[in-house]
Amino acid sequence: MNEALFQFIWQYSLYQPGGLMTAAGEPLTVMFCGKLNRDAGPDFLEAKIKVGKTILVGNIELHIKSSDWLKHGHQNDAAYQNLILHVVYEEDAS
Repeated sequence: MNEALFQFIWQYSLYQPGGLMTAAGEPLTVMFCGKLNRDAGPDFLEAKIKVGKTILVGNIELHIKSSDWLKHGHQNDAAYQNLILHVVYEEDAS
């Protein structure tokens, strides 16, 4: 798995939508995956998701490993301050 393939899977909803949940265990529904961003910043823009009973609209970042967030320096980048979701393939930074 690489990040380009992961983005393709997300963009075209090629995953099992049932049973998605947040790291805190809340149910997660993807209403709109967002628009692929080919420029700097989050991977998908203007996405719409539902977490529990709350609907959120905003940007989404994808990584193969959760630790990539820190490796890529996103914690210090203002472009990533208002993400609504960080999607990871593998949780490796508990």
